[in-house]
Formats: sequence, structure tokens, C-alpha cells
Amino acid sequence: MDRKNQLSASPAAPQFREATRFLKTLARDVLEASRVRPGQFVAGSGPNTTGGTLIRPGGRDCYPAFWIRDFAISLACGLMPPEEIEHALLLTARCQAFVRFSEEILTIGRNFIAVDIQLQPKPLTSNWQDNWDLTSDGRSIQFNDVQLENNRVYRLTVISALSRSGNELVDPVQAVFATGSANIEDVGSITGEVSLVMPVVVSDSTVIDTAASVNGRVIAVDPEGQIIAESSILDGNTYEIGGLPQDDYRLYVEVEANDGPLSIAVDEDEDDVPDRISVDPGASLTGYNVVIEDIELKDEAPGTVLFDGNPEPENQEVGEIRAHEDDTVKVALYGSGVQDLTRFEAVVEYDSDQLQFVDFDMPIDGEEIALLATGDQDQAIGARKQPVVERQGADVTVQENQIRIHGKMLDGRAQNAVSGGGLFGLISFIKTGTPKLAKMARGQGIGAEILLKEITLYSVGGKKTIEDAATIAITDGGPRADFNGDGEVGFTDFILFAKVYGAKRGDGRYEGKFDLDSNDEIGFQDFILFAQSYGK
Repeated sequence: MDRKNQLSASPAAPQFREATRFLKTLARDVLEASRVRPGQFVAGSGPNTTGGTLIRPGGRDCYPAFWIRDFAISLACGLMPPEEIEHALLLTARCQAFVRFSEEILTIGRNFIAVDIQLQPKPLTSNWQDNWDLTSDGRSIQFNDVQLENNRVYRLTVISALSRSGNELVDPVQAVFATGSANIEDVGSITGEVSLVMPVVVSDSTVIDTAASVNGRVIAVDPEGQIIAESSILDGNTYEIGGLPQDDYRLYVEVEANDGPLSIAVDEDEDDVPDRISVDPGASLTGYNVVIEDIELKDEAPGTVLFDGNPEPENQEVGEIRAHEDDTVKVALYGSGVQDLTRFEAVVEYDSDQLQFVDFDMPIDGEEIALLATGDQDQAIGARKQPVVERQGADVTVQENQIRIHGKMLDGRAQNAVSGGGLFGLISFIKTGTPKLAKMARGQGIGAEILLKEITLYSVGGKKTIEDAATIAITDGGPRADFNGDGEVGFTDFILFAKVYGAKRGDGRYEGKFDLDSNDEIGFQDFILFAQSYGK
């Protein structure tokens, strides 16, 4: 059995666990504070002489607002209808989404987890995917504080995942759920067929050969250009993307051809523009078929690539980054002299003792957008990052000091291909330790190194692989003596340092930024380090 088939995922609809706990605690605490027991004095009313426990009257002297007490009483007495409770949950707290895997999921540090999970429609919480936790066994991922709209149908899709043992999730997994009074059945589907054809010369004449089996995926993109669903091409070369909430979609098909991956848009009317497919509740749309022509890719994809240590717009050709521990290090990857580029794949190698991989991003807005986004008319591009897995028979090795990054146009037809130069994307790391001045694996005592081990450029009809394409050095940023952040180490910094001199961790005066030698006290050695930076 292919080891890739061994990983499975079980997504669950988001649960209002924290929200429910919050409301129950609120009701209990408010009602407890509202009780007036026998003999207890009530401001403005005297003592309770009834012999029983009363609920004190409302008023701003008793409660922050009247609705808190009224809400608590209604909740405790069962007077609130389910719809009102649901609405209150959405207003006062957020939900949690859970996905359970069959194996421990691979993580790199605390900032990267090898899963790609999408939620559609887009949650109200921005960057919700960044707020995650793993269970102690590493098999369940929980996304916290996900705020959703009421009365909406949602689709949670696990697009890809990689376990610590190197097993991959082959087929995407989905779960459909609803909030409020929305009907979970109000979703639609899109189906079609995929054909992969190649011109073949037989007896001095050219015929069209159609592949018996097509390996690939169909990708659904929402109106904002976000990939929100994927589905594998099935036996018989058909596909179905189901569980789609009401919305407009564009579909793209990516297949494994003889010389590499190919992707194009679903364009039934053949106007060279991706079809916008409107999915209504309960709709089953059929006949969205795609024909992809497989062509031989020759080794003639021109272009060069390089790193820039300055992530600001335009290539500054900076070859070294000075960074402190816990700093975020961003490296820009640029291309130059490319022709008819449609995608690239690269392997980045780094010192995992000193750097932790965080993210790879291809921006589509801002001062500088990714080069591939300038060609596709809808800016439909895809960026993916995956740890490198090496397989030799039954042996599987996850290279935790390497990351594989992909950048592609979802519609890789010739009219969208780009030429020239520009930003491929931004690669982010966290610096985790003091650089080792011992000899590096590649013979450079520079602290840490980021190496573009290889990159393959795909153009229309060609491809080229470049090895050891670029490097960048990460060196020690030196003491953090600019305490007030004005860009220089001066007298004001000295005054701030003097105020905490002699402090030790835990004594109330200690602040970590003044502990330049990181020994948990601010002493003479810190003063020496500060003096060395004074005036710089």
C-alpha cells in the first residue's frame, strides 16, 4: 500500500464550547450576585425581613446594565428560544473548529503546521488560521476564536496534510455545517469530466491520443480569489465538488502530465476568461468539462533567481540580514529575465537549529504584488509550502531543515504567462538562537544560512531547474541597546538602563530587554555590552 494513503482526517463542525461555558458562568454569577438572603441589607430598601431569598431590584447601582440580569434570568429559567441563544452566542463569544487526524501531524516549531485547511464563506475573524493548538497526542488541531455569521452554511475543507512519519492526505476531506436557522442541505455541487490529450505522430501523420487515466485535482476559487475547495479527479476521469455554499465560483483543473503539472481554467464558452459559475442552494450543475493538451516541455525556460534580504518593495539585492533572537526574518525571492512563466517549484534549505520556518506568501495587493499575479487576469494564483519528504522503499525521512514552496497560476494558459522580472514571493522565518560561529555545513562561518537549494521554472512549452540558485546570510544582530527605539544608542537609553541596573528576574524591576547577556539579571556585563553599542 502506498504510504501516502495512510493518513486520514475527520473534520468536525465548529462547537460553541467556550461560548456556552461563558454564558452559563455569566448567568450563575449574575444570579448569585442578585440574591438577597434573609437579613441581608439592600441599599435604599433596608434588610430583607421576608425570611426567604429575593432577587434584588434592577438599577445601575447593582448591575453594569439591566440586560445582564434580565438575560441571566431568562437563560436560567429557560425563557429564551434556541434562536435567541444562538444569536447571543455569536455576539458574545466565538467558536472552535476541530480536525482529528489518524496520525500525529508534522509541526515545525510553534509557527508552522503541515496542514492546509480552508473555511468558506470567509469567517469574520481575520487570520483565524494562525490561532491554533494541538492536542497532547498531536493528532487533533483546534482553531480558536473563530467568529462566524449567523444563519449561514459553511464548508470546512482539509485540502492537504502531512504527518510526522511522512504520510500524506491524498484526497481532500470536507465537512458542511450551518449556524442559526440555516439549512445544512442548502449547498450545491459542480461535476464534469477531464480529458488529457497529446498529439502523437503515427506513420508520418499526427493523431490525438487521449490518456486513459488522469491524475490531478479540480480547484474551486471564491470571488475574492481564495482557494476554498479541492477535489481529486475520480476513476473515469470525472470530478465532483460538492457541499458548496451559495456563491459564485471559478474552477481550475491541475493534472500531472508527462513532463510536469499543467493547469487551466474551466472555460466552457471558450472566451479565454474563466467561467463564473453561480451555485444556488440545492443546485447540481453538470457538464463543466475540460480538455487539456499535454505538450513536451523542453529545457528552454530562461530566467535567473536571487534572494533579497530587504522585504521592502523592489529588489535591493541585500545578501545579509542582521537579526536578534525571536526576530521575524523575511527573505524576498525575485526572478529576472523569465519568459512566459506560469509556475515555479523550489526547495529552500536553512539551519533548523537557529531558524524556524513560518510561511511563504505571494502577495496580490499592496505596493508590490507577486509576478505571477500580474499575468492572470483574475489574480488566481496558488502558493503552497510543504516540508520535504524523501522516500526510499519503506523508509520515509522528513527533512525538517528544508521546505518546498510552490507558486503557480491556476490558469496556466499561454495568454496569462508573464515575462520579465519581479517578486516571486516572501519567505518568513523566526530566528530561534544565537548563531553558531563554528564551521557551517557548507563551509561558511557566517552564523546561519538560507539556501535556495533548487528551483524549477515552468514556462509555456519549457522548464529549467537551477541548483544552488541563491544564498543569504543571517548574522547576529548584536545587543539590543536601543531601548527607546529611536534608531540610535544614546543618553536616553543610558538613563533607562540606569533605572533598572541591578534588577533580577522576578523582583518587579526586571525587564528582559535590558538583560543583554540573557542571564536573568541586569548587571555589569550588560553595562559593558551597552557601552560597546553607545553612540551607534
